[in-house]
Amino acid sequence: MELSPDDEADILTAYWLTGYDTVADFGAYIDWKEWSEEIIAQLAPGVRKKGYSIDLNAVPIIEDETTDVFLERLKNYLKQHDYTLAFWDIGGDSYHLYITPKTSFAHLEALGKESFISFFNTYE
Repeated sequence: MELSPDDEADILTAYWLTGYDTVADFGAYIDWKEWSEEIIAQLAPGVRKKGYSIDLNAVPIIEDETTDVFLERLKNYLKQHDYTLAFWDIGGDSYHLYITPKTSFAHLEALGKESFISFFNTYE
């Protein structure tokens, strides 16, 4: 996917604010009914590239579990390791997910607001 600063300035700003360099680094882009395995598969490369000391495979996957229940469990796992799951609601039924250190979230949220981008650390 190629991004143009003229056409997708908000997306590029979001990557920059979350500390990701490219689309391949950014975490996950999910639908509201995404499979848990797919969420982990999308987030794992960014975790490795960032050098985060977390193992996403340690988060149990329960068959037929809804996305919101899984994301809450994932968020709780990350919290135990001093990370948080940041959500960028882009409208509709899709979300961008980012894993960031817990200590960085308030700063990310404030910078996002300056750029008219809303980041949350709760999934609703």
